[in-house]
Amino acid sequence: MVTELSSWLPTMYAGIAALDPPPSPTVAAYLDPGTGSLAIQMLIGAVAGTLFAAKVFWKRVAVFFKNISPGRSRNGKTGSRA
Repeated sequence: MVTELSSWLPTMYAGIAALDPPPSPTVAAYLDPGTGSLAIQMLIGAVAGTLFAAKVFWKRVAVFFKNISPGRSRNGKTGSRA
């Protein structure tokens, strides 16, 4: 399957490159204040969502890492179990 894919993949890339128009020498772009405001709101929302998710799942994450910590038993004491 991999050899079949690798045989036609360069041909596909060459076809896409042939159909792609060359870049224009000048590019005129305009971002109005509404676009910038939307981008800032999305960034703030992503940060707030990440912080909220961390707050909600913090205990699960802490317990997970405490359980996989080497050299500690479930009661938190170091040493052998004997």
